[in-house]
Amino acid sequence: MEFHGLRPTVIAISEHWLNDEQIKFSAPDDYTLASHFCRKSLKHGGTVLFCRRPTAYHPLDWISSLSSEQDCELCGIHLPAIDVHFVVIYRSPLGDFDVFLDIMDNLLNRLFYLDTRVKLVGDFNLCLMKQTTQCRRFLNLISSYGYSALIDTPTRGQSCIDNFLVNFHGPFSSHVLENVFTDHKVIVSDVNIPEIASNDKIKWVRPLYDSALHSLSLHIGDTDWSFIVSPVLSIEDRWETLTALLVGAADEFLPWRAKAAPGEGKAKRNDWFTKELAHMRKNLSDLIRANIHANRSTKSWEEIRAIKRAKINANDKIINNSSNPYRAMWSLVNRKRRSSSPSWGADSGSISAQSFLDYFSSVPHRIANRLGPCMGDPLDFHVTNLGQTVFDFEPVYEEEMMKIILSLNSSGSSDVYGLNSKIVKHIAPA
Repeated sequence: MEFHGLRPTVIAISEHWLNDEQIKFSAPDDYTLASHFCRKSLKHGGTVLFCRRPTAYHPLDWISSLSSEQDCELCGIHLPAIDVHFVVIYRSPLGDFDVFLDIMDNLLNRLFYLDTRVKLVGDFNLCLMKQTTQCRRFLNLISSYGYSALIDTPTRGQSCIDNFLVNFHGPFSSHVLENVFTDHKVIVSDVNIPEIASNDKIKWVRPLYDSALHSLSLHIGDTDWSFIVSPVLSIEDRWETLTALLVGAADEFLPWRAKAAPGEGKAKRNDWFTKELAHMRKNLSDLIRANIHANRSTKSWEEIRAIKRAKINANDKIINNSSNPYRAMWSLVNRKRRSSSPSWGADSGSISAQSFLDYFSSVPHRIANRLGPCMGDPLDFHVTNLGQTVFDFEPVYEEEMMKIILSLNSSGSSDVYGLNSKIVKHIAPA
């Protein structure tokens, strides 16, 4: 899709007038329906975000859940490659302005604790060029969170009611374009944000800030957990609801962040390896190539010891200056192990691709041939009668479970749900 020769990464639309079924078929060519909000009770309104393929994005359902029809309708996504949250907003002039401010305050407060770049766009139905009471209240709110508006020209008639709000510095290139589809003009904003890294060099981490953990604990404490003892729900339904609530809350307050991973195969620059040491290493290489390393001269041993001392001093400096000396030490050990591990090149006895394939493709046949004859149809096998075996179930008490949880090792490794023991131990008392 092109508009005025532009192919934006993200398209935001307010007042799409579609329901939940119609919105599924609304994406322009080369774009994906990324996030949306549709009205359930009232007509019209709504917000939607489309993302150009193949841009990676994460829909933020918690933002849509803040919406109130007419008052403040929202949806949002996160672009991990540039670590920016995009949110589109629609406020109807028929809505309750105080409710709108409350929702905006809640939204900006939650985004503040994520410590991320945010770009808000939408139809606020507030002319920011006029100093009305509502405009002043709105501007005071967004400025208190560090946001500023990018558009200062009319977007509908003589009023500037559509705008971009950002909490980070550009440089930005924002302008207003005419269109024949609506009575609103199109607002466009470009910002040059370098990508963190290519997809194969992105490391996903979940920062555990104290303020975010505290907010997560408060949220968990305010959550209704009565479904756990509901006689209507099955055990499977209760477990799915429990994990969905915990994972959703963790993603909201402790979102995954994209972090540039160190480039593989790129050696770090050594500031300890001086020109003198480089000259010594060259001399050693010459000696080795001359095949006299079995009878080294006194000078060659001095060069070896000099290089070894320099390495030891450099490693000692890294370990002593690290906030975690043990981890730094093992990083050095593992780096040495990787660098000295045997290669599988032609010099060490290479294996052809066909030989490798033939060997492993023959393994199942060799195993099958070693098996004895089948003793019968497996479907006819019966479980041995357990006789009078009795299972004795005992009640589990909260204090007992709390003791077990708090005794877990504080690890940052995530489980299949994306949670780790640090998060579980922090929210358990809530």
